[in-house]
Amino acid sequence: MAGSVKAEARLGSRTTLQSFILIRHAETLSNSRARWHGDSDEPISPQGRAEAEVAALRLRSSGAHPRLVVCSGLLRARQTAEIFAKAVGLHDVVSDSALGERDMGDWKGLAPTEVEARWPGHLAAWEAGAVEGPPNGETDTAVTLRALDVLAKFTELGEGPVLVVTHGGVIRSLRKAKGLPNIAVPHLGGCWTRLHGSASDWEVGSEVVFGDPDSRPKT
Repeated sequence: MAGSVKAEARLGSRTTLQSFILIRHAETLSNSRARWHGDSDEPISPQGRAEAEVAALRLRSSGAHPRLVVCSGLLRARQTAEIFAKAVGLHDVVSDSALGERDMGDWKGLAPTEVEARWPGHLAAWEAGAVEGPPNGETDTAVTLRALDVLAKFTELGEGPVLVVTHGGVIRSLRKAKGLPNIAVPHLGGCWTRLHGSASDWEVGSEVVFGDPDSRPKT
């Protein structure tokens, strides 16, 4: 169900912890054209902005009550985060460049069909976990470690989740590190994540979707 956040209760019972709601930014024009722009900067599209405003209202009505909104330093994440922060009555957004999208290396600017044509089988091997990332790009392990280092900065906030607006590649890497499917993340969707005091003790929970639950982008 769009806007569902009930998955938090399934993440365990340890008491020294901090919960995070990780979501992917709203759609950009490159996203709508099914192309990877990686760490290139690009604003959200008019369609993405409209969808983010609806999604932010879904979060507000969900009862999650984020105590803080954190985002990537890239424009598309920051714009999305500001829409969500306004909807839940928060005035400040904390930005950290280490939550940015992965460097897609040789795949930057390409569509999955173009990747398959130039590197047959490589995309499927990456999704299956046989390779760590795009040729000359950032590895899944590197993305995971830098993202966890950011989340660890907020483990002392206590009650109430932190909303983290980041990128599909970051969420995919975190899920992959826990043995979950390496599939495309819907815009304005993601998953619960919880840290138990440090970046070395963490869990990934069930998916959350505040955007269109039937929309699963190709990149």
